[in-house]
Amino acid sequence: MGLSAALALGHLKNSSEKVINSLLAMLQDENSYVGLSAALALGHLKNSSEKVINSLLAMLQDENSYVRSHAGKVLGMLKNSSEKVINSLMAMLQDENSDVRRHAAEALGNLKNSSEKVINSLMAMLQDENSNVRRHAAFALGNLKNSSEKEINFLLALLQDENSDMRSNAASVLGNLKNSSEKVINSLLALLQDENSDVRGSAAEVLVKLNINSEKLINTLLALLQDKDFSDYWSAANTLKKLGKKSHDILPTIIQWMEQHQDSEYIGRYIDVLWSLVVDKPSPNENHQ
Repeated sequence: MGLSAALALGHLKNSSEKVINSLLAMLQDENSYVGLSAALALGHLKNSSEKVINSLLAMLQDENSYVRSHAGKVLGMLKNSSEKVINSLMAMLQDENSDVRRHAAEALGNLKNSSEKVINSLMAMLQDENSNVRRHAAFALGNLKNSSEKEINFLLALLQDENSDMRSNAASVLGNLKNSSEKVINSLLALLQDENSDVRGSAAEVLVKLNINSEKLINTLLALLQDKDFSDYWSAANTLKKLGKKSHDILPTIIQWMEQHQDSEYIGRYIDVLWSLVVDKPSPNENHQ
């Protein structure tokens, strides 16, 4: 039984004893890809037996970085947060391969272990040379819901990262942590001036999530609706709608803006969302977006 067979068994969602035993036997296959496929299948079947865990831990030492990387990912799926698993994943954060480090960070976030050693290890990864690793470490910290001052300061520093995706993701993580301290709010408000429109959109969405209402925020969201480089018009429109539901004070501003830009080539994309805010009814297309 080979690679395709292992994948097929996992997708069948059949966790009978016969299937499990077949997959367990495949864990020992001399072809590491076959063994990894069996582990992935067992992961989808939520089988976290000691034999599966030990096989995955052994794969973390495989010479093939793809095998190491995905073995770590499966460990995160199986929700086994034993000390042995946590320590092994933390060691993976030092792997020479960035994909291995990225999946290790993701797995640690999924395992919900918010011990000091895990938090400190993930915060160290926020300075990794690879932007994907930094991004996954940030999301892992967000999943752990740890909002210590040290972590907040690390995330605030990432708002200045040279990579726009990293700035955007750091803003999102700050929103997940629900920290509305003055320095966080001020940093997010400053991010509304970022050169990248997607970063401005992320900052605006987080500020609304944190119940911040300001003229600067409203104007940024309205400006994004006309920015041809902005990729998520519906997000900006719906963020405005959420803001309007929290405070009807912004309605005159939105109505005035709609009247001024009714002939705009862009406004047709989201006019129904803004109009539904004005008339306080669901928009026709809202359920399809």
